[in-house]
Amino acid sequence: MNMSELDYRTPSDPQRIKYAGQPTAQGVFEEMQYHLDRAGYLPGDLILSWDWENGREIPKGASVSCTIGCYELGDAYLEANILWYDEEQKKRCEDSFFCNYRKTRKEFDVDQAAKIASAIIKMFRWDGPNLKIVPIIEEADSSDMAYTEQLLNAAGRPGETGYRMTVLTLEKYPVFPLDTYRKACHNAVETADPEKVMFLLEQAESHVENLPDWFYGDIADYALCDYHHIAEQIVDRCTQQQAEAIPANLLLQAVDYEDTDFACKLAQRGIHAGDLAEDIIYSCCDNTLGSLPAELLRLGMQISPEDYSAMYSCLDCNYTEAAAILLERGMDFDAFRQWAAKKNISIAQNDALTQIEAIWTRMQTGEEQPNGGLCMG
Repeated sequence: MNMSELDYRTPSDPQRIKYAGQPTAQGVFEEMQYHLDRAGYLPGDLILSWDWENGREIPKGASVSCTIGCYELGDAYLEANILWYDEEQKKRCEDSFFCNYRKTRKEFDVDQAAKIASAIIKMFRWDGPNLKIVPIIEEADSSDMAYTEQLLNAAGRPGETGYRMTVLTLEKYPVFPLDTYRKACHNAVETADPEKVMFLLEQAESHVENLPDWFYGDIADYALCDYHHIAEQIVDRCTQQQAEAIPANLLLQAVDYEDTDFACKLAQRGIHAGDLAEDIIYSCCDNTLGSLPAELLRLGMQISPEDYSAMYSCLDCNYTEAAAILLERGMDFDAFRQWAAKKNISIAQNDALTQIEAIWTRMQTGEEQPNGGLCMG
């Protein structure tokens, strides 16, 4: 990554180098944080100046300077500025880049600030007669690092540099173990970079032998809690076959979080509830989402006709409509009762059980046909 220009290989054609313009301040800031963290000098409250957010690019020929000091006893600070020459205004410019503030000397004294400033300066080197400053980065093809570690390192590296290193690593090494590639995707999720996550997933089939269909849903499951937007993008981009193989735990998480929109999205993609159907239904009950089980079934959530625990949970929670849909989809209510008797499960008489028994009786006498509409009265 160069403060003056940034090139990287495009995902659609990794062999082709593309000029991507100036690196963004956010990307340089993230790269610097990465190095400080590895050196053990990353402060907890390092803040990028709002002037340099939202994709603002580093000016050509820019340099960075660090200032440390105390406003008063016990109030140390560290500040970094960007300096550049504005060709239009024909003058030198200086602007705050990022800063760190602490309120007590015990937490952050001048000596510590000096060490951090020194570590930042060591990350840069003078480059060429124009005194441009270029961050020093580790190359993806480090000879003393195993190829699997190179991928994990690149995927977990934030910003533009991390993305570029990930592309280069996948270009150089065509095949990775499933566990390594899965961990690399997890690392990419932790950088909160959806573009890099999507790139890794797009390349997965080309770099992992016999990649299972559940792989994509597994990464979405990992992302859901803290990186919801990434989980949604993964689900949106899954093929139908991949969507149907999404682990049921992702749906259970969505219901547990009362994220009904995402739960319905998963149902629309045909997710199989698997052996978690009972847990999903009880979670709806615990979160007072009474209409959700039937809605998920109507939208396309799959439950096996032999999953009698799902029927029991519907009856136990008094979810008549959801239980009726299970009958409509082929569940044998007589077989369900035999299952309950064999397991010594007592079925409490409630409105749902009364209505389901009536529906089942009509279905057996031909008064009510499966898939022909269910009468709840």
